[in-house]
Amino acid sequence: MEAEHHDPGGGGERRSRKGTKVASCRLCKKRHRGVYENTPGANVWYARVWYRGRIHRKKVGPHGLALKVHGKWRAQIAEGRFFPNAITTREDLLTDALKHYRELRTDDLGTDGARVLTRWEKAPEVKGKTVRDFTTEDAENYIKRRAASPHYSPSTRNKDVSYFHTFFEHYEDRRRHKRPHEPAIPNPMKGLRRSEKDRERVRYLTDAEEKRLLGALPSDTDRAIVLTAIYSGLRAGNLFALDWDRHVNLRARTIQGSSRKGRTKALRRWTVAINDTLLAVLRGLPSYPGDLCRLEPGGRRWVFPNANGGHLDRRNWYHRVWLPALDKAGICNLHFHDLRHTTATRLLASPEVKLSEIAAALGHADTRMTERYAHLQPGRMLAVMQTMARPRPVPAPDLTRDLTLASDAPKPAPTANKVSA
Repeated sequence: MEAEHHDPGGGGERRSRKGTKVASCRLCKKRHRGVYENTPGANVWYARVWYRGRIHRKKVGPHGLALKVHGKWRAQIAEGRFFPNAITTREDLLTDALKHYRELRTDDLGTDGARVLTRWEKAPEVKGKTVRDFTTEDAENYIKRRAASPHYSPSTRNKDVSYFHTFFEHYEDRRRHKRPHEPAIPNPMKGLRRSEKDRERVRYLTDAEEKRLLGALPSDTDRAIVLTAIYSGLRAGNLFALDWDRHVNLRARTIQGSSRKGRTKALRRWTVAINDTLLAVLRGLPSYPGDLCRLEPGGRRWVFPNANGGHLDRRNWYHRVWLPALDKAGICNLHFHDLRHTTATRLLASPEVKLSEIAAALGHADTRMTERYAHLQPGRMLAVMQTMARPRPVPAPDLTRDLTLASDAPKPAPTANKVSA
């Protein structure tokens, strides 16, 4: 019996003493020697050709792309344009490059970045394409498919575009240093990000809605949470993590806020002044400390603790208290973050408050973000437009013009029964 064994370099080939028997491909069911798997079932395909007494092979990736590379090489050999020793362009599979990028920058991407890039990695528009083959049209098709979902907001679209744009910039920067002889790879995500105006949200809490919302909240502590958010302008993450010793300074009447863009960015801090209304709200809280002495190291005195004295979970409060209160008050399309918009809008209503001062109160680096938060109220709009109105004097009647018009008027015709002299 003939001894048969698998060729370690051929994968799908079986060699015997009398020659080579080529088995059918497990995917396309065809017999071809130029495309094979080094490890059967690994879905990593190679292309190879026989040229001038030597075998030239290359690791490609997917089966379809390997067939294309093999056909291209065969055509170049037939036309005399096959130069295997020349410098060629390396074609990295986009899914592999995305996976490598996520593993390389695990600490920088955060939860959102890893989730967005994983979604791109599994997208059908990316499957089987190299980094160089991916085009702007493919990205637009991905966005159109995702836009069919009712929850695909402009903010989510910008996240998809931004993270993928950063990946291409990082890939091109590494390629330029390692393989400078290759042509540049254009970033297909340029120009796809929407402007900030397209995703601007114009929503704030009116005075009437505030009264209804406060009346619908179940407890004084819940009402204090909403009032603190309005009169401080803090984000939900800062608000529910407030500590009497670390963030609130009652002597100086200030509250400290903080924010960070990405895990590697520096933490930005700012202070918010406590006005009289907010001071009364804080003093009315059950957690208000009787003395202002600091605790032992490691101790925490939460401003808004839960029933067990620990940290109040904002997501639990949002679903358990906030959403039912909105339904009871009949308020629609109001997010908790809109209370921060309410703070900026009410500050803007005061003519003596400058936009730069509102930016400092909200912790914005510049006034561009503040312009998205501060909305002009309808009543304030009328007052602004009314400043252009000027009282105009009533013109005096022109008596000369009236007399002229009276003299030019046609005289009445004589009556028929008038007796002539």
